[in-house]
Amino acid sequence: MQEAKEHAAATKIQTIWRGRYIRLNTQEVMEQMRMNRAATTIQNLYRSRKSRKMGRAFLQRIVEDKAAIVIQNCWRGREVSAHTSPDSYALID
Repeated sequence: MQEAKEHAAATKIQTIWRGRYIRLNTQEVMEQMRMNRAATTIQNLYRSRKSRKMGRAFLQRIVEDKAAIVIQNCWRGREVSAHTSPDSYALID
């Protein structure tokens, strides 16, 4: 009889201990998962912002390159006109 009571008491202690251990462990796991989700969200926001910023910089570079080409073309045309006399046109006809 005494042995059955000790066995029941040991079983009750083990049940309580295991339940507490699982609850604590589950809370730690859930907290770790929450922290991982938060870190992933921050990383995604940073990467998307960086991507948009790089895209804008790339487009700005294209616009600047095209503007430089237009300016160069105008300058070259002006230089050619300045160094070409009206008599040169007679040679073309």
